[in-house]
Amino acid sequence: MNLPFNCSGIAIRGFPRSGSHLIRQILYYRFGLQSRYKRVARSDNPVEFDRSWEGTDNSPGCRVVYSHEGLDPSIAATVMYVHRDGRAAYVSLSHFLRDFFPTAWPAPGLLERLIRGTLPNSNWSTHVRNGMNTEPVGGKVVVSFADMVRAPERVVAQWAECLDLAPQPCTKQPTFAEMHARYPKFIRHGNDTGWRQEWSDALQALFLDIHGEMFRALGYSETWE
Repeated sequence: MNLPFNCSGIAIRGFPRSGSHLIRQILYYRFGLQSRYKRVARSDNPVEFDRSWEGTDNSPGCRVVYSHEGLDPSIAATVMYVHRDGRAAYVSLSHFLRDFFPTAWPAPGLLERLIRGTLPNSNWSTHVRNGMNTEPVGGKVVVSFADMVRAPERVVAQWAECLDLAPQPCTKQPTFAEMHARYPKFIRHGNDTGWRQEWSDALQALFLDIHGEMFRALGYSETWE
């Protein structure tokens, strides 16, 4: 399947804490593509990343834009939609909010409120359902966070074929350990198992009651203990 990666570029979308930054790393270190955030200025980002893979509106050849917005069928760019086990995404998001914005997002009850979708843009299944069911005019590549972590070379080969891009040898991409050492609050586990330490039967029941249909449709296992 060849998708029209042309002057319209690539739009990375996904629920928060689902792997958009890992996509950006791979695109930069394996395909030489910079990316930029759609709306928030660089100075407003609470985490300062290696600027080499951060583009701007004026960056030559910067054709990759990422955001956490939902999909619109009229998007002309090729969309890379990333999904992750919603339980892992929620636990990671709760840490992000309380670590970087502790006054606005105090820890007590935060995870349950996120799962219930009572906070802005916090409904995992609604976001993922929109991302999986919407077909933008520029085409779409569905990306699994688990695949990027467990089989990165296979993912690179798939993207090269789908996007008609030539991958580069992997000589400079930082390892998870290196990224974690530099950004311990932002790059926490690099897998989909760390969330289990903060989960409970009550959270599992609540999550499956609200998000179970989409969760099962994506083939995720309900086992967590």
